[in-house]
Amino acid sequence: CSNGVIYSLNNKNDINDVTMVDNKGIGININGGSATINDVTITGNSAYGIYVNDTTATINNANIINNKAEAIYANAATTIINDVTITNSTLNAINITGGETSINNANILSKAYGILLTGVNGANITNNNIASKYSGVFVTGTSSNIKIDNNNISTTAGSNSDGIKINPYGNDVIHDIIISNNNYDIKSYANGIFIITYKSGNIYNVLIENETISNVLH
Repeated sequence: CSNGVIYSLNNKNDINDVTMVDNKGIGININGGSATINDVTITGNSAYGIYVNDTTATINNANIINNKAEAIYANAATTIINDVTITNSTLNAINITGGETSINNANILSKAYGILLTGVNGANITNNNIASKYSGVFVTGTSSNIKIDNNNISTTAGSNSDGIKINPYGNDVIHDIIISNNNYDIKSYANGIFIITYKSGNIYNVLIENETISNVLH
């Protein structure tokens, strides 16, 4: 098996104080059940650092460095992610598809997107430091009940590098969004906050307040 640690039983799993270096597959792979992951270090992984699917997972104090794929990927899961450090993630640092998530006190340095949310029903993104090539937080798909509060976001690419980007496609609908108390350092011709819709009703119930945006070049 090329994965570092696999749990696929429908029960509760605890993973504590684990270090992985140059693993050739997924670092930690959780399918079903629930898991608590504490104090793990994953360095130079060739696939996902932590992958959770159809799971309730809490991730505390993870340190994921030089990962070749996404550092944390969650699909149809309920995730609580606290105090993680992600450095030089080649793909998106945190990718959440479906389900719901809470991401707090993360320090992210990503070569792609910082946090990507697709089709989520509930997301609380608070008190994070996000430095990414592309958008710090990107919300797409049919998503709702999203709070993005008190984050420091910096981006470096010329295009697709808005601090926060909200972009439904086709018939997708994104609604009930709070964006507040964030600080942005953009360093490009992108936007601090970019909300785009292609048809009436794609986006509604958006509150934006107390935002600070610096270094936008246009």
